Amino acid sequence: MTDRRRNNGPSEGTLPIFYPDEPATTLPAPRDRQPDELRKFFLKTSLTPPASGSSYLELPSPPSPTQQSTLKLAVTVTGPRPLPHSAPFAPQARLTTELKYAPFAAQKRRGYIRDGGERELATMITTALVRSIVLERYPKSSIEIMVTVLDCEDGPHGDVGVLSGAITAGSAALADAGVECVDLVCGGVAGLDGNGRVVLDPGPGECTAVVGVGYLAARDEMTVLWTRGGMSVELEEDQMDIGGETEMERVIQAACKAAREVRKVLNEAVAEKLVVELEEKENAMRE
Repeated sequence: MTDRRRNNGPSEGTLPIFYPDEPATTLPAPRDRQPDELRKFFLKTSLTPPASGSSYLELPSPPSPTQQSTLKLAVTVTGPRPLPHSAPFAPQARLTTELKYAPFAAQKRRGYIRDGGERELATMITTALVRSIVLERYPKSSIEIMVTVLDCEDGPHGDVGVLSGAITAGSAALADAGVECVDLVCGGVAGLDGNGRVVLDPGPGECTAVVGVGYLAARDEMTVLWTRGGMSVELEEDQMDIGGETEMERVIQAACKAAREVRKVLNEAVAEKLVVELEEKENAMRE
């Protein structure tokens, strides 16, 4: 006799798989690069046709996901487009940025509602990119940037890497959308390990303090600066006479150096689209 009020499952089913919890103290993978060597990354533009401009940035997947994670970002740019008729006249364009972590981006699942950390990162990205755009060329217009974090690095300083990658990918998406800029903004990260050594592009758990910058290589200017961790900002007494540098100054200079290396990849990604457009125009003229 069957119970008609109960929805029974299928007679042939499978049991859910429960994975054992990972140890809380997972040691970071040892650094297999030189202190001044950056990780290779992939950057591609024009991957979202409906948007005015788009880009995708990805770091290579590590050999052991339990020790290290990767970084995957998708950025779309909408605009410049006119503001609503009810909006007051603005002599400059209005730039807005929204950043959202995918629920599966990190080991700890995230919610669908944006939290304070996502809003803070969006504000930092806006600050870094708005200084490169010629806003006076687009009066009473809006430019919207949407950053989706598909995968991110864990650890206390993983958000600095997200900021650096989002700045680079966002600048590539702005160039892909044809937004006039004074220069491309590159993101760079440097850190200070436990031995006091400055390293470029640190991995998760590799450094005790990190610095992320947005850098205009052509103007040698920083558009944003974000620090995490403890670093000395004053010289010791024995270093004042020899003109030494503080830990903060050394790490900031290293972050700018990392941004200059990132600029090479950013130039290639932006130039790739221009080459394709020129080839299409030449083929159209021949036909």
